[in-house]
Amino acid sequence: ECLQDGPELLNEYYGSLGTTCLHLFQTVTGGLEWRHIVNPLIDHISPWMAIVFCFYIVFTSLALMNFVTGVFVETALQRGREDKDVYMINHLRELFGKLDEDHNGQISWTEFEGNLKEPRLLTFFKEIDIDISEA
Repeated sequence: ECLQDGPELLNEYYGSLGTTCLHLFQTVTGGLEWRHIVNPLIDHISPWMAIVFCFYIVFTSLALMNFVTGVFVETALQRGREDKDVYMINHLRELFGKLDEDHNGQISWTEFEGNLKEPRLLTFFKEIDIDISEA
């Protein structure tokens, strides 16, 4: 690319909003080398445009990485919450089975009150943010 081709390259890369956005997208995603798109800016507008262009690349790359990381973290947190819920349901079923001492399918107040010091019951109440004195 020689210096005389500058205005044509400027028009090719930055001739309209659509082509400018396409070429900027291509530079971020690796579809177009930076030097091809930044050289006309440096040669025919200002060398400072290279710094502006680099800031654009850095900002866009960091924003993209932040977005992707956020999606992965949110997915992991959601799965963790789902796993905890499943664990709590299974744990609760087992715990209530143990509390039902006469095996009639119901927990009476006497059965419940007699097991208030049970460590697994205390742990369950702590997990659902209930103070044992409120139970």
